[in-house]
Amino acid sequence: MEQSREIDASNIITILREHKGYTLQQAVDHVGEMFSDLVKRHLEARRAFPSFGPEIDSAVSKYFDAIETWVVGNLDWSFASKRYFGEASDEVKKARIVTLYPRKSEVEKQKKAAETADKVSEATSAERAG
Repeated sequence: MEQSREIDASNIITILREHKGYTLQQAVDHVGEMFSDLVKRHLEARRAFPSFGPEIDSAVSKYFDAIETWVVGNLDWSFASKRYFGEASDEVKKARIVTLYPRKSEVEKQKKAAETADKVSEATSAERAG
């Protein structure tokens, strides 16, 4: 949704595409790999965290829990809000396939190109008839 309205300048997918030259699929794959790596590192850090006694260990455990809850909550919000997937949120969540709409500027370019082609066609037809 945001990318079609061209308000995605702070989106990591857009940044990778514009500054690293990635295709859309390369950027999505890269972000998926980054996320998987971060989850793995988080879980390893949680397992390896040393004990500092019951009181501190409890506080540290709550912190790790809060990070995990935030990640899941953000995903849940992304689907519930309709911000990213519109009315297709439930379908996207189930199928894990996102249909991207063309950017407004691309639609406008295509429209102008079609109008120009129509004008050329009309001019050519008029010349032949004339």
